[in-house]
Amino acid sequence: MEDANEVLGLTDLYTHHLCLGHFGRQWAAQMRHEAERESGSLDAEYLKGYAQALEDIVQHLEAGEGLPGGPLYARIAERFATGEHSRT
Repeated sequence: MEDANEVLGLTDLYTHHLCLGHFGRQWAAQMRHEAERESGSLDAEYLKGYAQALEDIVQHLEAGEGLPGGPLYARIAERFATGEHSRT
């Protein structure tokens, strides 16, 4: 059985991810609203793509993929282990 502190830590982390997701959804909605007001089709398409990218990230966070054991977490942990995180 998992340690209670570990479970609480994961709960806190997931709650944080949900808060980030809420912020991301608001940001995406703002980008979509700006896209509707944009007169140039390229600018509007850019903003729609930006909004879609934000929504995609939110879906990953809400699905718990950034938690330990999740696929996003594993990729990031691997990058830190190999030192790739410090490259620009």
